[in-house]
Amino acid sequence: VGSSVDVTLLWSVVSLVDDSVLDLADSQISSTGNRQETLVLRANTLFEGGSYRFTLTATALGGVGANSVDVVMNRQPYGGSCVAGYTAPAVAGEPVTIQAV
Repeated sequence: VGSSVDVTLLWSVVSLVDDSVLDLADSQISSTGNRQETLVLRANTLFEGGSYRFTLTATALGGVGANSVDVVMNRQPYGGSCVAGYTAPAVAGEPVTIQAV
């Protein structure tokens, strides 16, 4: 009762496009570093359309366990346009429709 086990955690992130490794200890890339339960990456660290493998490795009681997940970053929307519809002149409180085309 009340016993605790020391667990060492280590995150890694590898690009599946060019095998580059993100330096998670760099505060410009991660605000939490690579040894916390939670991994927080800074904005614009990952590239749109890029593929990455996130791995968390845990070491405890002389054993090692790890698990990975592959993530594909979304691309930002592009192309198309929007059309606003209203009766001129526009009056506050009157409906305005916006349609993506």
